[in-house]
Amino acid sequence: NELEAAKQLPRFIFLADADDVIFAGNPLQYIADNSTANTLFIQQEWRTIGQSLDVMKGFEDWKLAHKPYSSLAVLNFGCWGGPAAAVLRVMHVVRDRLERATNWLQGSEQLSFPAMLNDIVRSPWMRFVVNSDFANIWTGQPHEIFLQDLLVDGLEEQGTCLCERLRTLGDTPRVSDLVPHLVGLQWSPKASARDVQEGAGRGRLQVHCRGCKHMTVFHKA
Repeated sequence: NELEAAKQLPRFIFLADADDVIFAGNPLQYIADNSTANTLFIQQEWRTIGQSLDVMKGFEDWKLAHKPYSSLAVLNFGCWGGPAAAVLRVMHVVRDRLERATNWLQGSEQLSFPAMLNDIVRSPWMRFVVNSDFANIWTGQPHEIFLQDLLVDGLEEQGTCLCERLRTLGDTPRVSDLVPHLVGLQWSPKASARDVQEGAGRGRLQVHCRGCKHMTVFHKA
């Protein structure tokens, strides 16, 4: 608030959990090259809001409707940021909602801030554009990611990221036999919340990536 009042804000603001976020490089150059006034850089999860029982409950606890966003990926605020003005827009809404919530809070609620942040950023009236390419896709499970060097592999540079999750975990049967809706790095839209819940352990599978030079932030990986 003091920096904002003194008009001494930095160009960008980036927030990250100290416990399990690893920086393999400086994401600021990618952020600077791909920012607009409404761009937010937020990690994406492998499940949608409609596939996430905990997130849907968080929406309900805040008296928010999750159905308009059911098909959209959950945004993980373990690492996020963007132009300072855009980040402050989010934080100002958070402040206003917290102030209004005192009218109905009983003191025992365990409110989900990630759910509220997902609602704010996804709201059409905020007009945010979300970029998640700077970070890995969050699964909730620690896992290994192997970044393949295109030159070493003799492959041509690709314009987009080509990633795949290995289909086996140790000596277990093929993942496709156990969790048929696990496609690529994310859950298929056909998967139910129960499928995602029962298949949570699949998030430990290794990931192989090609063409991900701008992916410099790793959360739980």
